[in-house]
Amino acid sequence: MATKKPDVQQFILLPIRGLRAEGRTASDEARNFLLDTHAKFKAARSNKSVTVAAAGFNITSSAMSGGKMRVLDSITENGAKLVELSPQQALSLRVSQPGLKIIPLVYYYPQRLRREIEAKVAAASSTKLRLSIVSKGPDGKPIAGAKVVAFTDFANRIGASGTTNNQGIVDLALGTMKKQLERLYIYPARNFWTFFQKNNRNRIGF
Repeated sequence: MATKKPDVQQFILLPIRGLRAEGRTASDEARNFLLDTHAKFKAARSNKSVTVAAAGFNITSSAMSGGKMRVLDSITENGAKLVELSPQQALSLRVSQPGLKIIPLVYYYPQRLRREIEAKVAAASSTKLRLSIVSKGPDGKPIAGAKVVAFTDFANRIGASGTTNNQGIVDLALGTMKKQLERLYIYPARNFWTFFQKNNRNRIGF
């Protein structure tokens, strides 16, 4: 029967203050631990490919339960270390290295709010407004794959949406009504910031 692999979590090992164990920011014991860990990690990484190195290396350490811990990265010799530890390993390290901070790694992601059309423009839907989406600058490069959302009645979420083609062009079925675009949102797929414009003066159908 296969042995169940213990759960591990990523942690950042830090001196008491700052990112590097310098001067009074760390005890000699903690500084030496960071230096020793970095030296072993660097030696192991120098003998492996980039793909293998990305997975980290098991570093022998007398401070760990089981004698090893997996090191994923190190910013410098006496600096912060990114490691993987089991709950038992984390406890053992806290006991043996009280001069280190062991911080669980937390990932944060940008919050994205995308406006959506709830009702399409009913009148003259065959008449379309053509928009050409290009990047700023002398090249004026077309932006393909951008989601474009245009509201003629933002309060009631009425408008039209579409995605730009390879030439950065999108046709929106907004009819011939003499209305302003109350809201215009452009969400590029990559490499560009989101665009927003309010009360566009260009009237639909012109």
